[in-house]
Amino acid sequence: MKFMSFFFAVLLTVTPGLARAKCFGDHAQISCETGKVWDESSQSCVQTRS
Repeated sequence: MKFMSFFFAVLLTVTPGLARAKCFGDHAQISCETGKVWDESSQSCVQTRS
């Protein structure tokens, strides 16, 4: 019984960290003005090429 309590305590402690690790990184949704798109190399909004 003590093992199960310990197991669930560890599980509840570790789970939020695992969820955060899975979503780690730059997931920002960049929105640019109409007629512009996000350019990764310059890290800014640039005019679209037609």
